[in-house]
Amino acid sequence: MEIIEAIVGDSEREHIVNTHNRGAMPDLPPTSVVETTCRVGADGARPLPSAPLEPSMRALIQRAKAYEELTIEAAIHQSRSAALRALITNPLGPLAENASAVLDDMLRVNRLAYR
Repeated sequence: MEIIEAIVGDSEREHIVNTHNRGAMPDLPPTSVVETTCRVGADGARPLPSAPLEPSMRALIQRAKAYEELTIEAAIHQSRSAALRALITNPLGPLAENASAVLDDMLRVNRLAYR
């Protein structure tokens, strides 16, 4: 309700929301969706600039974002190769040597026919 109130009332208050990065997190693409502090008003949510990610977190978050992008590509194009790359890229996904079998199971269980 506070976010709706901020938009309707144009209060320009800060809230943590999911929005397009738009350069707020310099280590991530501007089109990535990020959960970050935003100023929210009648124009919607505008992410506030943040410091670069700590090296210990940067690689993990960049891999997770790459996984998201590849997953979207796989779904849009029904691409088995993009889905396989997504699984391999996912930091919590299967080992590369197991990814193809995992993908086959996922496609079978969900009755999907990716090329």
